[in-house]
Amino acid sequence: MQEKDRFHIIVANPPFGGKERKEVQQNFPIRTGETAFLFLQHFIKILKAGGRAGIVIKNTFLSNTDNASISLRQKLLEECHGRDARRGAGAVSRRGRDSRSRI
Repeated sequence: MQEKDRFHIIVANPPFGGKERKEVQQNFPIRTGETAFLFLQHFIKILKAGGRAGIVIKNTFLSNTDNASISLRQKLLEECHGRDARRGAGAVSRRGRDSRSRI
């Protein structure tokens, strides 16, 4: 991707809880079926150097111990200079699930 095609600012709320097929996962360096994590990798790829992003991600992202979560957190800290994670307001989805998030 050329620098001219990247963005200075990204604000996003990707879908949580989706499961992507293996064919889709192969387009990303960190393989995971979690849709939100694939979106996060895409946002990292299209953000300009020095750009800023505000992305809503599921609350458990900071505490999950699966390989994808660990690798993505490491990438954010090392390559993207991740600065802040804020907990969103608590809410319950229509299915009765906890839908708290992080920004």
